[in-house]
Amino acid sequence: MFSIKKAVPEDADLATGIFMMLWQGHPFSELKQDILKAISARGSAVFIAYTDGSPSGAAQCSLRHDYVEGASSSPVGYLEGIYVLPQYRRAKVATRLVHCCESWAKARECSEFASDCALDNTLSQQFHAGVGFAEASRLVCFVKPLAEDPQSAPDQLTFDNEMEFFFGSHSSAVHQSETKEESVEPKEQPAPEQEKPSQE
Repeated sequence: MFSIKKAVPEDADLATGIFMMLWQGHPFSELKQDILKAISARGSAVFIAYTDGSPSGAAQCSLRHDYVEGASSSPVGYLEGIYVLPQYRRAKVATRLVHCCESWAKARECSEFASDCALDNTLSQQFHAGVGFAEASRLVCFVKPLAEDPQSAPDQLTFDNEMEFFFGSHSSAVHQSETKEESVEPKEQPAPEQEKPSQE
């Protein structure tokens, strides 16, 4: 027998235990606070699946009002996370959880449902394709540390120089224009005997 329950605050420990296997490395107490917020907030929900009376998986979804890659409406229903215990996989548990999240989003006037995963997570990509998602784009993110003391990086561009480096300096462009004009040969003047057109 299979069922899905919308989680309430009393289910926070159970849901957190399931999501700990998805978001590994997070302290239980911190993740539980996030799950409690997702359970209690009006713009998000957590669903727990049960197979033969035992928890078999969980999904978290939300409404995103900011820009969602590939979407053309707002708000957009968003699958924040989904996990199925290994012994219950390939039994449509994840598919049913996704459909439950989609129904929740539709009830809140969403016309689109979105998700994401890491570029190297091919298993998740296959799952998303299998439940009807179409890939919208691929993204590579970058990060670099900033020097604590700007003086320790003498070759670092200043903000003004950086703008000039990327976009060109307006004042430099004007100066170059003036220099260029000064170097141009003057146009040949008309002969003195040639009459200028009369001005009305």
